[in-house]
Amino acid sequence: MTYIDTTVTAGNTYRYQVWAVNAVGQSALPAGPTNAVVSAIPAVPTSFEVTAVKANGNNYTATLTWTAVSNPPTNFTIQRATNATFTTGLNTVNPGAAARTLTQTVSRRTTYYYRIRANDSISGSSAWKNALPFPIRTGN
Repeated sequence: MTYIDTTVTAGNTYRYQVWAVNAVGQSALPAGPTNAVVSAIPAVPTSFEVTAVKANGNNYTATLTWTAVSNPPTNFTIQRATNATFTTGLNTVNPGAAARTLTQTVSRRTTYYYRIRANDSISGSSAWKNALPFPIRTGN
């Protein structure tokens, strides 16, 4: 049997006791309550920056760097798009928890928007943080 408590909030500890009940009666209470800790939502990464330098041919290399705040998250989500609402040219990558830099090949003469968030497999995701500069435009 599964019970989902939709009233919990992140960062708090809750105690639950469970016992069986049937037509004959109920089982003995367990020795003590079970604690359930609801993990806090990860903090928004800081110092999220992007630089773009000429590579080869029509390509540029975009390098993204950031700082994770507090407990390491499960991973990060980084999105790149060609518009500020992230609905056009969307590309999503999920670097691992230890990552603090990402390099991508991008096209010349293109405007890119980047954003990042930290993810935790239990408590969810932080708010989005836009990269600086926002946007970045590659050269000729």
